Amino acid sequence: MSLASCSLSPYYFALNRRTNRLYTHEGITQTLSQWADEAHLEWDTLYLRLKRGWPFEKAIGIPSQPKSAKMLLTIQNVTQPICYWANITGIHHTTILERIRLGWSAHDAVFRPVRSKHRTTH
Repeated sequence: MSLASCSLSPYYFALNRRTNRLYTHEGITQTLSQWADEAHLEWDTLYLRLKRGWPFEKAIGIPSQPKSAKMLLTIQNVTQPICYWANITGIHHTTILERIRLGWSAHDAVFRPVRSKHRTTH
């Protein structure tokens, strides 16, 4: 049987390359791409985590941020992902996104404090 008549996908052949690094975790050995698929991560997210020195278990165990959290927002000529603004203000990125969706200015969406759900009367 020749390779030309084989109906395997290009993905399968990509997994069988000599240049693939194999990673073993809890007795299972797979390529980085396979680990990323299993952990529901983008390949490059997992690769960069490992390159930055993350332990393998942590790198595959922490879900990536939703794409919406990576959306860029410009405030006073500074452009950063929404997750950046959320981290510096302590306001959850979904709150910022909802405020933007409701028509708030970028500045107000990021810097206006969240009101407490429990109002007290004196």
